[in-house]
Amino acid sequence: MINNIYLTKTRCFGYTDQQLALDDNTFLSYDLVEGWVKKYNLKEDQTKDFTEALKGVRYRVHLFCSKRGWNAALRLLPSKILSFDTLGVGSNDVLSVCKGTGLTLFCGPTGSGKSTTMNTVIDSLLNSGELGVTITIEDPVEYLHHKDTIFQREVGTKVKDFKTGLVDALRANPTTIVIGEIRDAETALEALKAGLNGHRVLATLHASSIKEAISRLWAFLDEQGDELLVQSLQGIVAQHLIHIANNKKYCLYEALEVDQKVKNILNQVLDHNSQLTLNACDLRQKNRMTLVEKKQKLIINGIDENLLNCIS
Repeated sequence: MINNIYLTKTRCFGYTDQQLALDDNTFLSYDLVEGWVKKYNLKEDQTKDFTEALKGVRYRVHLFCSKRGWNAALRLLPSKILSFDTLGVGSNDVLSVCKGTGLTLFCGPTGSGKSTTMNTVIDSLLNSGELGVTITIEDPVEYLHHKDTIFQREVGTKVKDFKTGLVDALRANPTTIVIGEIRDAETALEALKAGLNGHRVLATLHASSIKEAISRLWAFLDEQGDELLVQSLQGIVAQHLIHIANNKKYCLYEALEVDQKVKNILNQVLDHNSQLTLNACDLRQKNRMTLVEKKQKLIINGIDENLLNCIS
């Protein structure tokens, strides 16, 4: 049985018991959702993420089953890659942590725009001639890069899984490898190895801050992997997307370049099994503000503090 259909721009879910108008000419019907379920031969305990073009407009679709039946959540995908100015992200802050080889992480909660920022970086590096031959492993492919040196592979259709895609990518020896999301220990380890072998590796990770991103990676890894993290990690960008009145949004972010000082801090944590002590000082030395500092600035400027409770 097909039941609920949801359409969102930012994953704000709603309920409908009838066909849903995506625009003046396109309607999402139960028949369409049922067709997707049959196409992917889904069982009730399975979910599916994919992209779908309807009347020339691309959507990210998530299919899942509940007690009420099959459900579809759709998110509108931008038709073009956004600029740093449009994102409200400082280009110098972000590009400085992904210029060389090694792993750069783009972090944030669901819906924070981390994939959007990562793809803006890809586009910027492409335009500056620094990107080189690039292989992406994504689930699903959200942003289309129309360049013959960028090869986008979708998990489940063009490659089995993220780990297999990474191993395949290393055989092709690209300049840049893009990982849609690090979800498990195997992908984390292969990403770090690729960075250590001289590739620029860009990936997203669900984490609310720089410290949480490092802690999450450590949770994935064994002792050997911990050492790889210190050697391979190039930078981290953590961001939150704050929705305020009149459909306005603020992107709050912090960016950390993993230089020798940061590596020394990470090594001390490993050597003494102590608590991670990265703090505001490590960002201030690079003339950057932390997420908490930017939060306080917004509150001073009149933004409702309740909208910023996700940042602590």
